[in-house]
Amino acid sequence: MGDWPLGTQTTSAGAGPYDTEGMGSMGFIAWIVVGAIAGFLANLVLHARESLPMMVVLGVVGGLVGGFVATSILRIGTVDGINVESIVIATLGAIAVVYLVHLATGSRGLLGRR
Repeated sequence: MGDWPLGTQTTSAGAGPYDTEGMGSMGFIAWIVVGAIAGFLANLVLHARESLPMMVVLGVVGGLVGGFVATSILRIGTVDGINVESIVIATLGAIAVVYLVHLATGSRGLLGRR
């Protein structure tokens, strides 16, 4: 109760401020770690050449997108910590985000286009 630093504090019932959104009470550092892993894996899959900060940003955004789609639309899985399920969902979301960013910016070299 009181001030909670970016979703890291939970109440005595175990429900954090993000539980109503279906995203769990994952802390800021966990989002960065999962985002970095997801961004790195998305860059490997798509053969993109993003910088480390951009990989983390796209990975975190991908985690949010993947988590929203998985929990709200498909009703499967959660992105609620540093675990395999969260990384897979975040990576799939990051792949979609990286692909859309490259489509929008007209970047070459993605998925074999030269």
